[in-house]
Amino acid sequence: MSNVVLTLRVLVGGVFLVAVVSKAHGPASFARFADSVRQVAAVPRGAAAPVAAGVLLAEAAVVVLLAVPGPVPAGPLSEGLLATGFLLAAVMLAGFSVVLATALRRGVTSSCQCFGASGDGIGRRHVARNGALLLCAVTGAALTPAAAAVTPFAAVLCVAAAAAAVAATVLLDDLLYLFR
Repeated sequence: MSNVVLTLRVLVGGVFLVAVVSKAHGPASFARFADSVRQVAAVPRGAAAPVAAGVLLAEAAVVVLLAVPGPVPAGPLSEGLLATGFLLAAVMLAGFSVVLATALRRGVTSSCQCFGASGDGIGRRHVARNGALLLCAVTGAALTPAAAAVTPFAAVLCVAAAAAAVAATVLLDDLLYLFR
């Protein structure tokens, strides 16, 4: 169980970390994200930047909550922080999925800027990606109380597997384009 929880922590936390960094690495990146919030989520122009900032802060909170307990859950407080991080991620991913599915039904074709500049419009693949990440977050929250110490070798394998999954998640559009 512990290996699975560590892998899920790195996967979910890594995806959210890439999302935060890609949106916050400069004013132009944030402006593109705020504009995509306006278009995809149908947020009024004046509210788009505050909503985008709130999303960014919540994503950063997920990263912190999944990272703070350290490499090994070590008690009730760290388990609570970890479970809270997974649950916050799950709530956000569910919300993102609903927003994307609603936008698709409205016929929106703009990109979501989930991981920075992207020319690809939103699609069902993004809803599916969020659904898979939602399942990972819920599983992580459910397994957190059963997690124990992880051996260093297992930790390296877990982090490596999760890093590959983060890369595949973040580069989903590029990978699909490559294999079309």
